[in-house]
Amino acid sequence: METFDAKIMRKLFRMSPRADRLFDQIRSSLRAERVANPPGPGNLRDLKAQADKDALQQTYQTISSDPSYAEDATTYDQLFKKEYGDVAVRA
Repeated sequence: METFDAKIMRKLFRMSPRADRLFDQIRSSLRAERVANPPGPGNLRDLKAQADKDALQQTYQTISSDPSYAEDATTYDQLFKKEYGDVAVRA
């Protein structure tokens, strides 16, 4: 898993319930943390949207680095390869 792409991550969530559950857990904890302790001025919608973006990135990092998510990482690579071509993914 080389390159983060939010579109490919969303496709992975549709195909892998396990990855979707991981994302939901990370997203709910980040949202709760951001709403309870806002990092600065801003409305609630912006804080939640930023928490969602950060949750996507953290889920990608977890899937790419944790050996227990190897199957999901392989699925991500296949989806990425299908979307962007063979040269985009290096093994």
